[in-house]
Amino acid sequence: MKHARMVFFFVLFLVSAGRGHALETSAHRQLVVSVTGSWDDSRAEVYRFEGTAGEWKMVGRGVPAVVGEKGLAWDPEAAERDGERAPKREGDRRAPAGRFDLSGAMGFASSRPPAVDVPFREIRTGTHCVDDPASVWYNRIVDEDEVPGYHGGMWKSSERMWMETGVYRLLLLVGYNTRDPKPGNGSCIFIHIWRGEGRATAGCTAMAVQDLEELLLWLSPEKRPELVQLPRDAYRRLWRRWGLPAPDFLEGADPVCRRTP
Repeated sequence: MKHARMVFFFVLFLVSAGRGHALETSAHRQLVVSVTGSWDDSRAEVYRFEGTAGEWKMVGRGVPAVVGEKGLAWDPEAAERDGERAPKREGDRRAPAGRFDLSGAMGFASSRPPAVDVPFREIRTGTHCVDDPASVWYNRIVDEDEVPGYHGGMWKSSERMWMETGVYRLLLLVGYNTRDPKPGNGSCIFIHIWRGEGRATAGCTAMAVQDLEELLLWLSPEKRPELVQLPRDAYRRLWRRWGLPAPDFLEGADPVCRRTP
């Protein structure tokens, strides 16, 4: 029975995790846009956009966030990445830049907001996100009691998610390196609660709890929400190609962008 439960959650995670950058933007009707001032900037601004009548419309206003303490690094699978910049690697203290599905949410049962539409998985005692590149469970979220023959030697390191009662009280799953994970390309990438305003992460995106709750309640699975995370210069270079909102909003203007067919 435990094995069957483990297989169910494992398959669910794979299906919901989605792809990395290689996506048709027109299939996504919700965008979460995270923009930093530069590649090495750990501070970000996060915006929400809804695809309506062939255009992107901003929802609310931008909210402050943080990314990796060393800034951003390209998803190694992104065709548009700058070859002169080192791609994202495990332990580089950078958050991934690119386009990623937002496949679901996790958190403690007591923190689950009412009326959440996206799939929600409870963090329990024994819930790990494995960050050991040598493990077959690399970049997988698993529960000890659902792993056949579980023992401590199955991985050398992991994030013991049940112990992070502050930042992992509520989080969104970012589909980075989740489908057929490449060892060493980076793991356990989320949008989670920050440790405090301006305090950078080890590679995730983080924000105030009230902003994360509002974001989570806004997300709708049928609209296939996507995270776009880039520094300003890369956003300005790629917005037309990716069919994103015009970069006017970065200067405080009201953005309207016709979506690509």
